[in-house]
Amino acid sequence: MRLEAERLLSTPPRLSPRVGYLRKLLQGLPIPLTRALLFGSRARGEALEDSDWDLLVVSPAFRGMDYLSRIQLLYHLLPLRNVDYVALTPEEWEARKGEIGLVGEAAREGLVLLDEGAPMA
Repeated sequence: MRLEAERLLSTPPRLSPRVGYLRKLLQGLPIPLTRALLFGSRARGEALEDSDWDLLVVSPAFRGMDYLSRIQLLYHLLPLRNVDYVALTPEEWEARKGEIGLVGEAAREGLVLLDEGAPMA
């Protein structure tokens, strides 16, 4: 939890309004979220103007859904453009957060937007 707080405190200033906007959108979703992370170049503060946004979203609502349906649901619910989603159940998150790869990178380097559904201050 401390590392996550430190990452939030070091959020690049130009990202702060956008991060707040993302948090509000995620909080307003009609599905429960247990975690949401911004990762990749946007979270690191290395993005170019046309860089995409990488969001990892964890929800129990994804249980029983195939992966494509999860992604389609997020695109339908969130009015965002130029976003790449990773959509996991809480069990998948727990199993994969320590892996070498995309999910592990998001867990290690991502900016926590929501944790157990509550926005990170």
